[in-house]
Amino acid sequence: MPVDAHQVCQLQGTTHLLARLECSWDSFFASSEAEQEKFLSGYPWPIARVRLNHAPLIVDASTARTAFGIVPSKREMDSIDMISRSDRKSLLVRLHARSQRKSQDAAEVEQKIFEGFPSKGDDDLMRRFHSLPWSERGALIRQFKDGRFRQLAQRLVYLMAPATMTPAERARVREGIRRRLLQTGEGTSLWRTVGMAKEELNSLPGEATPDPLLKSQIVDWLDNLPGSV
Repeated sequence: MPVDAHQVCQLQGTTHLLARLECSWDSFFASSEAEQEKFLSGYPWPIARVRLNHAPLIVDASTARTAFGIVPSKREMDSIDMISRSDRKSLLVRLHARSQRKSQDAAEVEQKIFEGFPSKGDDDLMRRFHSLPWSERGALIRQFKDGRFRQLAQRLVYLMAPATMTPAERARVREGIRRRLLQTGEGTSLWRTVGMAKEELNSLPGEATPDPLLKSQIVDWLDNLPGSV
C-alpha cells in the first residue's frame, strides 16, 4: 500500500486493514453491494491487510508532511472523512471478510496465487526444481507441500518435458486446458474461451470483419486448439 492510505481497523494482533485514499470512495459508497464487491476486487487493491510485524514503512500524516513533503490532496482528505465513519468502516470490514472467504473457496490457482508466501521447505524445493534438467524436475512435483506450487510445477513440466510425466498426469493437464477452452456460464470471465472468441469474431463491425476464407480459417483454428477437441 502507498503512504496515502487510511486505517480502517485493526483486525487482530499486528494486522491492520488499510484503505487507499486515491480511490473513488464517494462512488463506492453510493453503489450497490454487488458493485462494491467488484470494486474491492480490482487492482491495485482499494483495501489491503498490512502486518506491522513485517516492518512496512508507515508514517503518520504529520511525519509525511514534514519529512517527505507529502500533503494530502482535498480528494484524499474527503476520502478520510468518508472512511472514518463507523458504519462505513464496518461495511468495509464485512466486505473484505467476504472476499477473503471467496478467495479461500477459489478453485483456480491463478485466483489463489497471492494467498501467502511459500514455506521454507517449498522455497528450497523451488530452487532445486529450477536447478535440475527438465528430465528430472517431474519427480519433485509431489514434494511441494503447497498445492499452488505443485500445480504450477506440473504445468511447467507439461510445457517443457511432457514425456517425463505419467499418462495420468498428462491427461489431467489436458483436461484442465479443455475445460477452460470450452467452459460456458459462470466463471468464463476468468479467461477467454473458444465460445467467447467466436462470439467476438461474429460481432466485429463490418469494416473489421475478415473475408469469409480468413474467417473460416480462424474458426477452424479455434475448433482445433489443443484441448478443444
